Amino acid sequence: MDRAKHIILLHGWGQDTTSFQTLVSMLESEFQVTTFDFPGFGTGPAPGSHWGIQEYIEWTADKLSKHPPAILFGHSFGGRVAIGLAARQPAWLRSVILSGTPGLYRPSRKVRSKILLARIWKSLKLPNTNVLGSQELRDADQKGLASIFKKIVPVDQKQELTQIKIPTLLIRGEHDTAVTHATYQEMISAIPSHPTCITIPRIGHNIHLENPFILFGIIKKFSNAL
Repeated sequence: MDRAKHIILLHGWGQDTTSFQTLVSMLESEFQVTTFDFPGFGTGPAPGSHWGIQEYIEWTADKLSKHPPAILFGHSFGGRVAIGLAARQPAWLRSVILSGTPGLYRPSRKVRSKILLARIWKSLKLPNTNVLGSQELRDADQKGLASIFKKIVPVDQKQELTQIKIPTLLIRGEHDTAVTHATYQEMISAIPSHPTCITIPRIGHNIHLENPFILFGIIKKFSNAL
């Protein structure tokens, strides 16, 4: 066991470090583990109302600027932050793992219809009841993060994906509706470092919660191959 190995875990939107509790307990047998709450979640500081994805990337880059060489694991929104960091190639970043990460903005027809209805709703100056919004948007609104959430969702990171030159692992659950198979394949094609790609059968979006045991095995195998 090489406890000199480090891994950093970045949680998803609406979650916090507690979502990694089981996974961390396993990873600690192989790695020095770093995890923390993003601003606006868990014990994290309050973000500014002007924040978007770039502010989260900048905040995380500053926080990790003196970190020892490490693997960076990002789930969902945490993966989007990880994409931004990997594109910058900081000295401490050894490799990156993107789990359930919607790095491209490819809204479905249903989502496009909701966006159109929301615009019509707004143009008619009807009360903002969030009836057309997603559960994530309603949850964000309750926490005062709705304006940030709206900025983050439509961000497309294809250009940043093309700048990733380090070893990369993409993980997707077979039934993940947040990351379609087509989006997953487009992300794979965009990354020039020939990423390793794994689709886990019968798993949805939150792999670290649904089956942390298989995720631990995947991370360990990827790390040992570096």
